[in-house]
Amino acid sequence: MATTKSSWTFLFRRPFVSMVLDCARRLKAALEWPERSECVVTLSGTERVMGAPDDLSRHIQDNPNREYYHATVTVKGYHDDAPASKVVLKASLVHLELILQFQNLEPSFQASLTSIVENHFPKASSQFSQRPEEKRVRETRELQPGMEIDCYRLLQRLGSGMSGEVWKARVERTPPGVGLRPSESVAMKHYFESPLRGAELIRVHREFLVASKLRHPNLVRVFDLLLSPSRPFHSFLVMEHVEGRTLKAQIPNQGFDVKKVIDIGVQIVWGHRGTAWAKCTTQRYKSGQHHDAPYE
Repeated sequence: MATTKSSWTFLFRRPFVSMVLDCARRLKAALEWPERSECVVTLSGTERVMGAPDDLSRHIQDNPNREYYHATVTVKGYHDDAPASKVVLKASLVHLELILQFQNLEPSFQASLTSIVENHFPKASSQFSQRPEEKRVRETRELQPGMEIDCYRLLQRLGSGMSGEVWKARVERTPPGVGLRPSESVAMKHYFESPLRGAELIRVHREFLVASKLRHPNLVRVFDLLLSPSRPFHSFLVMEHVEGRTLKAQIPNQGFDVKKVIDIGVQIVWGHRGTAWAKCTTQRYKSGQHHDAPYE
């Protein structure tokens, strides 16, 4: 049979390596019938590694600081009375692009395997629903209160910076794989479209991986990340919403006294200590992001 090939831009919502390894396991299991199959995954980034999905999972756990931006999954199915079948998946976090190739597989089986891949790497273009609010999001060029974007509804604009805008939002539906309940309040950082290319996608992915592991009373928790530059306003980071005034708003005209400065400094130091276990070498503290928090 001839080799067939398809490609698409995928929607990112989970850690990249988890998406790859989970998909590889599913493809291998699908090709094990009726005989046997083998699966090899190649990951490249700060290093290049190759192996079976479970072996790479252990390697990644033992080396948590390694980063991977490109992946190739090769799955072969062996049959006694026919040529070996083959599936090759190539995915890039840099461009959010995926290429899928089949060899010696019936069209109906190709469709089944494509469905498996799409469940892990959903096509960005297929995610548009026909709800009226989704159409309004596509037609407007600015974020507005009341917009429903993915599983969240925008409530109030909180501020903006070089890379995006931050909004207070409400959870409308439980996001896939995220421990948030409907009606909860969150903060959403919507990334501007232009910066999300190449290295910037990698930086955002890295920021999410580190921040989502942190648990400390002086650090804002991070819950969800969705990256889909091809969809309007569908590249965002979801964080804990903290009520209160910013540090800048609390500074009196004459400035803080020494005791207050030391108090704030101690809280920042405790926040830095909270990142140490994750081996995070830098942590940004902007004046508009600091809130008073208790410490021991």
